[in-house]
Order: sequence, then structure tokens, then C-alpha cells
Amino acid sequence: MNAINSLEESGLGKVRIVQVRYVSTPVTVFIKEEPDKVNWPSDFCTQTDYQARYNLTANKCVTPAIKRALIDAEFIPQDMFPDV
Repeated sequence: MNAINSLEESGLGKVRIVQVRYVSTPVTVFIKEEPDKVNWPSDFCTQTDYQARYNLTANKCVTPAIKRALIDAEFIPQDMFPDV
């Protein structure tokens, strides 16, 4: 948790906690900031590396239910995950 809090403090994204349907405990997710909104340079990575990682698909552990919960909580836009 300290690692993602450090990323949030550096401006690379936001830590969000959502309640997912049919899951008893809330889920903690790190949502990456759009590359053009990050103040560079960052201590964590270069702008080029960040852009490449930002464009990767979501990790497979981010289930459709988690994606839906993030959209419903308005933490991400509806069109971020076309498969939901």
C-alpha cells in the first residue's frame, strides 16, 4: 500500500477504493493519471516509459465487476473499458 500511496503523491495516479457487487471487502485500485496531466520529470519513470505502460490493457485481475464499480463510482469514464 505504501508503494501506491507514493505513486499517488508523485501525481502518477489516484488510489481509489470501491465496493464491488457480491464481494464482501472493498477493492483498492490504482488508477493511472493521463500522461499529459502528469508533471514531468517524475522520480519513478520517464515520460516515454509511462506513456507505454499507460497504453497497456488493464491487468487481468481487474475483472469486469471491478471495472463496472469504478465506472459507477465515476472514478473512470464510461468509455475507458469498451468490454464492460
